[in-house]
Amino acid sequence: MATTIGLVAQGGVVKTVHLPMGNDRFSKWQTEWLAPGAAGDSAVWDFSHAIVTDEHHQVMYLAIGDTILVRFEGESQYSYSISGDTVLWLGYENPTTKAGDSIPPLVMRFPLNYGDSIVTPLYFQGDYCGNNALALKGAYRVAADGRGTLILPDDTVPDVMRLRTEYTAKVKIDRDMDMAPISENDTLMTKTVTAWRWYSSDYRYPLAESICSVYRDTQGNEVRRHEVSYIFTPDAQEYALDNSPRRMLATMQGYGTGGGHLPGLGNEVTGGSLENLSASYSGTAVTLDYDISGEGAQTEAVLTDLQGRVYGSIARHNASSGRQSEQIQCGALPVGNYLLSVSVNGERSTHLIRVK
Repeated sequence: MATTIGLVAQGGVVKTVHLPMGNDRFSKWQTEWLAPGAAGDSAVWDFSHAIVTDEHHQVMYLAIGDTILVRFEGESQYSYSISGDTVLWLGYENPTTKAGDSIPPLVMRFPLNYGDSIVTPLYFQGDYCGNNALALKGAYRVAADGRGTLILPDDTVPDVMRLRTEYTAKVKIDRDMDMAPISENDTLMTKTVTAWRWYSSDYRYPLAESICSVYRDTQGNEVRRHEVSYIFTPDAQEYALDNSPRRMLATMQGYGTGGGHLPGLGNEVTGGSLENLSASYSGTAVTLDYDISGEGAQTEAVLTDLQGRVYGSIARHNASSGRQSEQIQCGALPVGNYLLSVSVNGERSTHLIRVK
Protein backbone atom coordinates (compact mmCIF):
# COMPACT_ATOMS: atom_id res chain seq x y z
CA MET A 1 0.00 0.00 0.00
CA ALA A 2 1.45 3.35 -1.02
CA THR A 3 1.24 6.25 1.39
CA THR A 4 2.94 9.60 1.77
CA ILE A 5 4.69 11.60 4.42
CA GLY A 6 2.88 14.56 5.94
CA LEU A 7 4.26 17.80 7.30
CA VAL A 8 2.07 20.29 9.15
CA ALA A 9 1.56 22.25 12.37
CA GLN A 10 -1.26 24.05 14.17
CA GLY A 11 -0.13 27.45 12.88
CA GLY A 12 0.84 26.12 9.46
CA VAL A 13 3.60 24.00 8.02
CA VAL A 14 6.89 24.33 9.91
CA LYS A 15 9.67 22.64 8.00
CA THR A 16 12.18 22.84 10.83
CA VAL A 17 9.79 21.01 13.17
CA HIS A 18 7.93 18.45 11.07
CA LEU A 19 10.23 17.45 8.24
CA PRO A 20 11.24 13.82 8.92
CA MET A 21 14.89 13.33 9.81
CA GLY A 22 17.12 10.95 7.89
CA ASN A 23 18.43 9.32 11.07
CA ASP A 24 15.09 8.63 12.79
CA ARG A 25 14.07 5.09 13.63
CA PHE A 26 11.13 4.26 15.87
CA SER A 27 8.13 2.06 16.64
CA LYS A 28 4.52 3.19 16.78
CA TRP A 29 1.30 1.42 17.74
CA GLN A 30 -0.86 -0.15 15.07
CA THR A 31 -4.51 -0.07 16.15
CA GLU A 32 -7.90 -1.12 14.99
CA TRP A 33 -9.47 1.36 12.56
CA LEU A 34 -9.87 4.90 13.93
CA ALA A 35 -12.67 6.64 12.02
CA PRO A 36 -11.23 10.06 11.07
CA GLY A 37 -14.32 12.02 12.13
CA ALA A 38 -15.31 15.48 11.03
CA ALA A 39 -13.22 18.22 9.47
CA GLY A 40 -13.39 21.87 10.48
CA ASP A 41 -12.26 24.26 13.17
CA SER A 42 -12.44 23.50 16.94
CA ALA A 43 -12.92 19.78 16.23
CA VAL A 44 -12.50 17.09 18.89
CA TRP A 45 -11.15 13.70 17.80
CA ASP A 46 -11.55 11.09 20.54
CA PHE A 47 -9.26 8.07 20.12
CA SER A 48 -9.11 7.33 23.84
CA HIS A 49 -10.53 3.83 23.34
CA ALA A 50 -8.12 2.78 20.57
CA ILE A 51 -7.42 -0.96 20.56
CA VAL A 52 -3.74 -1.70 19.94
CA THR A 53 -3.00 -4.68 17.68
CA ASP A 54 0.78 -4.24 17.31
CA GLU A 55 2.97 -2.24 19.69
CA HIS A 56 6.07 -2.43 17.50
CA HIS A 57 5.22 -1.22 14.00
CA GLN A 58 8.65 -0.03 12.86
CA VAL A 59 9.52 3.01 10.78
CA MET A 60 12.92 4.25 9.64
CA TYR A 61 14.02 7.27 7.59
CA LEU A 62 17.25 7.44 5.61
CA ALA A 63 18.70 10.57 3.99
CA ILE A 64 20.59 10.16 0.73
CA GLY A 65 22.59 13.31 0.22
CA ASP A 66 20.83 16.59 0.93
CA THR A 67 17.73 16.16 -1.22
CA ILE A 68 16.50 12.53 -1.11
CA LEU A 69 14.64 11.05 1.86
CA VAL A 70 13.58 7.39 2.01
CA ARG A 71 11.03 5.98 4.46
CA PHE A 72 11.05 2.28 5.30
CA GLU A 73 7.83 1.01 6.85
CA GLY A 74 6.82 -2.62 7.09
CA GLU A 75 7.91 -4.29 3.85
CA SER A 76 7.63 -1.08 1.83
CA GLN A 77 9.83 1.90 1.09
CA TYR A 78 8.85 5.37 -0.13
CA SER A 79 11.18 7.92 -1.72
CA TYR A 80 10.88 11.71 -1.65
CA SER A 81 12.77 14.65 -3.10
CA ILE A 82 13.11 17.77 -0.95
CA SER A 83 13.96 21.05 -2.61
CA GLY A 84 13.45 24.39 -0.93
CA ASP A 85 9.80 24.70 0.01
CA THR A 86 8.55 21.60 -1.82
CA VAL A 87 8.44 17.84 -1.26
CA LEU A 88 7.88 15.52 -4.25
CA TRP A 89 6.92 11.86 -3.98
CA LEU A 90 9.30 9.95 -6.25
CA GLY A 91 7.82 6.47 -5.92
CA TYR A 92 7.49 3.36 -3.79
CA GLU A 93 8.54 -0.28 -3.64
CA ASN A 94 7.23 -3.39 -1.89
CA PRO A 95 7.72 -7.14 -2.45
CA THR A 96 5.35 -7.16 -5.48
CA THR A 97 5.35 -3.62 -6.85
CA LYS A 98 7.81 -0.96 -7.96
CA ALA A 99 6.46 2.37 -9.17
CA GLY A 100 8.43 5.50 -9.97
CA ASP A 101 8.47 9.11 -10.92
CA SER A 102 7.29 9.71 -14.47
CA ILE A 103 5.35 12.68 -13.05
CA PRO A 104 6.08 12.86 -9.29
CA PRO A 105 3.28 14.59 -7.38
CA LEU A 106 3.84 17.52 -5.06
CA VAL A 107 2.94 16.22 -1.60
CA MET A 108 3.90 19.28 0.42
CA ARG A 109 4.55 22.95 -0.19
CA PHE A 110 5.71 25.33 2.51
CA PRO A 111 3.86 27.15 4.00
CA LEU A 112 0.55 25.27 4.30
CA ASN A 113 -2.00 26.79 6.68
CA TYR A 114 -5.37 25.61 7.92
CA GLY A 115 -7.81 25.73 5.00
CA ASP A 116 -5.08 25.50 2.32
CA SER A 117 -5.06 22.75 -0.30
CA ILE A 118 -2.89 21.50 -3.17
CA VAL A 119 -3.80 19.43 -6.23
CA THR A 120 -1.14 18.07 -8.61
CA PRO A 121 -1.06 15.36 -11.29
CA LEU A 122 0.37 11.91 -10.60
CA TYR A 123 1.79 9.48 -13.16
CA PHE A 124 3.88 6.52 -11.99
CA GLN A 125 5.31 3.71 -14.07
CA GLY A 126 6.94 0.50 -12.93
CA ASP A 127 6.40 -3.22 -12.70
CA TYR A 128 4.14 -5.64 -10.87
CA CYS A 129 5.48 -9.05 -9.76
CA GLY A 130 8.59 -8.44 -11.83
CA ASN A 131 7.15 -9.41 -15.22
CA ASN A 132 4.14 -7.12 -15.71
CA ALA A 133 4.21 -3.46 -16.68
CA LEU A 134 2.41 -1.13 -14.28
CA ALA A 135 1.14 2.43 -14.65
CA LEU A 136 -0.91 4.71 -12.39
CA LYS A 137 -2.40 8.00 -13.59
CA GLY A 138 -4.47 10.41 -11.54
CA ALA A 139 -4.31 13.33 -9.14
CA TYR A 140 -2.85 13.91 -5.70
CA ARG A 141 -4.63 16.18 -3.22
CA VAL A 142 -3.45 17.65 0.08
CA ALA A 143 -5.66 19.66 2.44
CA ALA A 144 -5.23 21.00 5.96
CA ASP A 145 -8.89 20.32 6.73
CA GLY A 146 -9.20 20.38 10.51
CA ARG A 147 -7.81 21.69 13.76
CA GLY A 148 -8.74 21.15 17.37
CA THR A 149 -8.11 18.69 20.22
CA LEU A 150 -6.90 15.10 19.94
CA ILE A 151 -7.72 12.66 22.76
CA LEU A 152 -5.37 9.66 22.94
CA PRO A 153 -5.49 6.66 25.32
CA ASP A 154 -3.08 8.30 27.78
CA ASP A 155 -3.03 11.94 26.76
CA THR A 156 -5.08 14.88 25.50
CA VAL A 157 -3.32 17.17 23.03
CA PRO A 158 -4.73 20.63 22.21
CA ASP A 159 -3.91 22.75 19.15
CA VAL A 160 -3.67 19.81 16.75
CA MET A 161 -4.01 20.17 12.99
CA ARG A 162 -5.26 17.43 10.67
CA LEU A 163 -3.79 16.88 7.23
CA ARG A 164 -5.86 14.91 4.72
CA THR A 165 -4.12 13.49 1.65
CA GLU A 166 -5.72 11.53 -1.15
CA TYR A 167 -4.81 10.22 -4.53
CA THR A 168 -7.11 8.55 -7.02
CA ALA A 169 -5.52 6.89 -10.03
CA LYS A 170 -6.36 4.64 -12.91
CA VAL A 171 -4.32 1.43 -12.71
CA LYS A 172 -3.07 -0.38 -15.80
CA ILE A 173 -1.24 -3.73 -15.67
CA ASP A 174 -0.05 -5.53 -18.81
CA ARG A 175 2.25 -8.43 -19.61
CA ASP A 176 3.73 -6.27 -22.37
CA MET A 177 6.53 -4.38 -20.63
CA ASP A 178 6.35 -1.81 -23.45
CA MET A 179 2.64 -1.16 -23.03
CA ALA A 180 1.15 2.13 -24.20
CA PRO A 181 0.69 4.88 -21.61
CA ILE A 182 -2.69 5.37 -19.95
CA SER A 183 -5.02 7.54 -22.01
CA GLU A 184 -8.11 9.47 -20.91
CA ASN A 185 -10.32 7.03 -22.85
CA ASP A 186 -9.01 3.88 -21.13
CA THR A 187 -11.56 2.05 -18.98
CA LEU A 188 -9.53 0.71 -16.07
CA MET A 189 -9.72 -0.21 -12.42
CA THR A 190 -9.03 2.65 -10.00
CA LYS A 191 -7.16 2.92 -6.72
CA THR A 192 -7.89 5.55 -4.07
CA VAL A 193 -5.68 6.01 -1.00
CA THR A 194 -6.87 8.49 1.62
CA ALA A 195 -4.86 9.30 4.73
CA TRP A 196 -5.69 11.47 7.74
CA ARG A 197 -2.82 12.54 10.01
CA TRP A 198 -2.93 14.61 13.20
CA TYR A 199 0.03 16.88 14.03
CA SER A 200 1.08 19.01 16.96
CA SER A 201 3.61 21.83 16.76
CA ASP A 202 5.48 20.13 19.64
CA TYR A 203 6.18 16.80 17.88
CA ARG A 204 7.82 15.88 14.60
CA TYR A 205 5.61 12.97 13.54
CA PRO A 206 1.83 12.55 13.46
CA LEU A 207 0.29 11.59 16.78
CA ALA A 208 -2.34 9.53 14.97
CA GLU A 209 -2.88 8.24 11.42
CA SER A 210 -5.75 6.53 9.60
CA ILE A 211 -5.16 5.24 6.06
CA CYS A 212 -7.79 3.74 3.77
CA SER A 213 -7.08 2.09 0.39
CA VAL A 214 -9.97 1.25 -1.95
CA TYR A 215 -9.85 -0.56 -5.32
CA ARG A 216 -12.76 -0.33 -7.77
CA ASP A 217 -13.36 -2.32 -10.96
CA THR A 218 -14.06 -0.81 -14.38
CA GLN A 219 -17.75 -0.39 -13.43
CA GLY A 220 -16.89 1.55 -10.28
CA ASN A 221 -17.77 -1.28 -7.90
CA GLU A 222 -15.61 -1.63 -4.79
CA VAL A 223 -13.63 -4.88 -4.97
CA ARG A 224 -11.12 -4.44 -2.14
CA ARG A 225 -10.66 -2.20 0.89
CA HIS A 226 -7.84 -2.00 3.41
CA GLU A 227 -7.98 0.19 6.52
CA VAL A 228 -5.24 0.71 9.09
CA SER A 229 -4.54 3.18 11.90
CA TYR A 230 -1.53 4.11 14.02
CA ILE A 231 -0.81 6.04 17.21
CA PHE A 232 2.60 7.52 18.04
CA THR A 233 2.12 9.07 21.47
CA PRO A 234 3.89 12.23 22.66
CA ASP A 235 5.70 10.24 25.36
CA ALA A 236 6.92 7.68 22.82
CA GLN A 237 8.13 10.41 20.45
CA GLU A 238 10.17 12.04 23.20
CA TYR A 239 11.82 8.68 23.85
CA ALA A 240 12.30 7.40 20.30
CA LEU A 241 13.62 10.29 18.25
CA ASP A 242 17.36 10.49 17.81
CA ASN A 243 17.89 14.05 19.01
CA SER A 244 15.67 13.81 22.08
CA PRO A 245 17.21 13.60 25.59
CA ARG A 246 15.48 10.28 26.27
CA ARG A 247 16.88 8.69 23.12
CA MET A 248 20.38 9.96 23.81
CA LEU A 249 20.25 8.55 27.34
CA ALA A 250 18.91 5.22 26.04
CA THR A 251 21.69 4.97 23.47
CA MET A 252 24.35 5.57 26.14
CA GLN A 253 22.77 2.88 28.30
CA GLY A 254 22.83 0.30 25.48
CA TYR A 255 19.15 0.36 24.54
CA GLY A 256 18.24 -2.69 22.47
CA THR A 257 15.30 -4.06 20.50
CA GLY A 258 14.39 -6.91 18.20
CA GLY A 259 16.75 -9.37 19.85
CA GLY A 260 19.91 -7.37 19.15
CA HIS A 261 21.64 -4.09 19.89
CA LEU A 262 20.09 -1.12 18.11
CA PRO A 263 22.89 1.23 17.05
CA GLY A 264 22.33 4.91 17.73
CA LEU A 265 21.81 6.48 14.33
CA GLY A 266 23.78 9.72 14.06
CA ASN A 267 24.52 12.12 11.23
CA GLU A 268 26.76 11.07 8.38
CA VAL A 269 30.38 11.72 9.31
CA THR A 270 31.89 14.51 7.24
CA GLY A 271 35.23 14.79 8.95
CA GLY A 272 37.24 13.63 11.92
CA SER A 273 38.61 10.10 12.17
CA LEU A 274 36.54 8.33 9.50
CA GLU A 275 36.78 9.24 5.82
CA ASN A 276 35.96 7.79 2.37
CA LEU A 277 33.98 4.79 3.62
CA SER A 278 32.62 2.30 1.11
CA ALA A 279 30.84 -0.98 1.81
CA SER A 280 29.92 -3.96 -0.35
CA TYR A 281 28.27 -7.35 0.16
CA SER A 282 29.90 -10.41 -1.41
CA GLY A 283 27.36 -13.11 -0.57
CA THR A 284 28.83 -14.14 2.79
CA ALA A 285 30.39 -10.96 4.19
CA VAL A 286 30.20 -7.17 4.12
CA THR A 287 33.54 -5.56 3.30
CA LEU A 288 34.32 -2.07 4.66
CA ASP A 289 37.05 0.09 3.16
CA TYR A 290 37.80 3.42 4.80
CA ASP A 291 40.53 5.89 5.69
CA ILE A 292 41.66 6.65 9.25
CA SER A 293 43.32 9.96 10.05
CA GLY A 294 45.31 9.86 13.26
CA GLU A 295 46.54 7.02 15.43
CA GLY A 296 44.74 4.92 18.02
CA ALA A 297 41.23 4.96 16.52
CA GLN A 298 38.54 2.82 18.16
CA THR A 299 36.41 1.35 15.35
CA GLU A 300 33.14 -0.57 15.65
CA ALA A 301 30.66 -1.68 12.99
CA VAL A 302 27.31 -3.47 13.33
CA LEU A 303 25.12 -4.91 10.56
CA THR A 304 21.40 -5.15 11.35
CA ASP A 305 18.13 -5.51 9.50
CA LEU A 306 15.42 -2.85 9.77
CA GLN A 307 13.95 -4.62 12.81
CA GLY A 308 17.24 -4.31 14.72
CA ARG A 309 18.34 -7.97 14.46
CA VAL A 310 22.13 -8.19 14.39
CA TYR A 311 23.74 -10.20 11.56
CA GLY A 312 27.38 -9.43 12.33
CA SER A 313 29.77 -6.98 13.98
CA ILE A 314 33.43 -6.11 14.35
CA ALA A 315 35.45 -4.08 16.87
CA ARG A 316 38.99 -2.86 16.33
CA HIS A 317 41.08 -0.94 18.84
CA ASN A 318 44.11 1.28 18.33
CA ALA A 319 43.82 1.26 14.55
CA SER A 320 46.65 3.02 12.79
CA SER A 321 46.21 5.81 10.24
CA GLY A 322 45.79 5.08 6.55
CA ARG A 323 43.52 2.94 4.38
CA GLN A 324 41.74 0.15 6.24
CA SER A 325 39.78 -2.90 5.10
CA GLU A 326 37.56 -4.99 7.38
CA GLN A 327 35.04 -7.79 6.87
CA ILE A 328 31.85 -8.51 8.78
CA GLN A 329 31.09 -12.21 8.40
CA CYS A 330 27.32 -12.48 8.10
CA GLY A 331 26.64 -15.50 5.88
CA ALA A 332 24.03 -15.51 3.12
CA LEU A 333 21.58 -12.70 3.82
CA PRO A 334 17.92 -12.90 2.77
CA VAL A 335 16.84 -10.44 0.08
CA GLY A 336 16.05 -7.09 1.68
CA ASN A 337 17.50 -3.90 3.18
CA TYR A 338 20.09 -3.78 5.97
CA LEU A 339 21.75 -1.04 8.00
CA LEU A 340 25.49 -0.77 8.52
CA SER A 341 26.29 1.42 11.54
CA VAL A 342 29.95 2.40 11.83
CA SER A 343 31.46 4.23 14.81
CA VAL A 344 34.98 5.63 14.97
CA ASN A 345 35.92 7.37 18.21
CA GLY A 346 32.23 7.99 18.89
CA GLU A 347 31.43 9.47 15.46
CA ARG A 348 28.67 7.47 13.75
CA SER A 349 27.91 6.86 10.10
CA THR A 350 24.87 4.85 8.95
CA HIS A 351 24.64 3.25 5.52
CA LEU A 352 22.00 1.27 3.66
CA ILE A 353 22.98 -2.15 2.26
CA ARG A 354 20.56 -3.60 -0.32
CA VAL A 355 20.64 -7.35 -0.97
CA LYS A 356 18.79 -8.34 -4.16
